[in-house]
Amino acid sequence: MPLVLALLRFDPVQGMIVYANYKMAGQPDLTQDQVNSIFMSHASGKTPVGKLAIQLEGLSIASKFMERKTDKTSERLVLALVLNKGEKAETFFPELDALEDPVWEYLPKPQIKMNVLIQEAFTRLAQQVVGKLDAEIIRKRVIKRAQDLLDSNQIDYAQRLLAASRSVPDQLVTAANEAFRLRTEKRYDESTKAYNDAKNCALALQEPELADDFGKNAARSAEIPILEKSREKVVKAARDHMKKEEFLAAASKYKEAAELSDKLGDVIGKEINGKKSTILFQYNELESLG
Repeated sequence: MPLVLALLRFDPVQGMIVYANYKMAGQPDLTQDQVNSIFMSHASGKTPVGKLAIQLEGLSIASKFMERKTDKTSERLVLALVLNKGEKAETFFPELDALEDPVWEYLPKPQIKMNVLIQEAFTRLAQQVVGKLDAEIIRKRVIKRAQDLLDSNQIDYAQRLLAASRSVPDQLVTAANEAFRLRTEKRYDESTKAYNDAKNCALALQEPELADDFGKNAARSAEIPILEKSREKVVKAARDHMKKEEFLAAASKYKEAAELSDKLGDVIGKEINGKKSTILFQYNELESLG
């Protein structure tokens, strides 16, 4: 399943930077080292590589290099899609190709518009693709693990694992895809249960990294509605303070709403509420000067 969609842009002073991104709630941002590694994977040769499916620090990443040259400038961009473990990154290349023209169209516009484009693209991608966890890849890993157990004379354990390899990988993929779909539909209780089902399948297959991912996603599905309700309450309080012209109190509430938006992975909500907070703090400071 898609975890992060980031647009990387080359800056002549700072080098490659994250220009816009959107991610699943709770998913960490790409680090600068990861950004640099993605860019160098494309641009280390004489001719940049257009598209890559790479494994980087345990992440599965599909990335697309884009470049436009004029007489005076050269604009270099990379679209990077971070995926869940066990997914074939190359199967997401068509989705990245479809984003190229809109990205060039939005690049001259204010950055917040690019953030909106990336957020909408991520949501659309999630709804269309849902997830491409590959049951066959997982099954092969499990069979290999069972063979290793047989070689070490752990016969009963190996037999249980081989038996599970027949149907459990498909059950895992079905549960994971269903959990993600339910989350996008805001059916959080059902999503939590489906993620826990996927986690149990992963444990049965001795896939601890996948089990950990699904456990974290189950926790996030349970947490998201709580965060959303908290943000709604805080924004309402901010608006009430605004009506009473209590601008400092409103600024504090909008700041809190920005922090909650960040926890939700809502880039746009974070930016809008953050700007409201900053403007109100500045206004209050000016008013205090007389």
